[in-house]
Amino acid sequence: IDDKLNISVNSKHALIAATRLSKGTIEQIYMALRLAAADIIFEKDKKPILLDDAFAMYDNKRMGSTMRFMAENMEQVIIFSCHTREKLMADKLGLKYNFIRL
Repeated sequence: IDDKLNISVNSKHALIAATRLSKGTIEQIYMALRLAAADIIFEKDKKPILLDDAFAMYDNKRMGSTMRFMAENMEQVIIFSCHTREKLMADKLGLKYNFIRL
């Protein structure tokens, strides 16, 4: 992140501007930044993480990796979604969760 808050990704040969990346990759970068900020802000007093259709642009591999990471590293994650793929992925990964249909 530069001094103007532009995001770039360091590849093997050069910095690549986020504007040149896929929507899924950009969404994953923003998710990582938000989770890191929450970790810094709530260092000792962990709060629930609320996500609203956060995986809409993720492919299944990215979504599974992110959900596994959150299950292993976060106190509580609340996912709101109009899709069922998050539930199916949680089942596939064997994650412990409570499901509430609204």
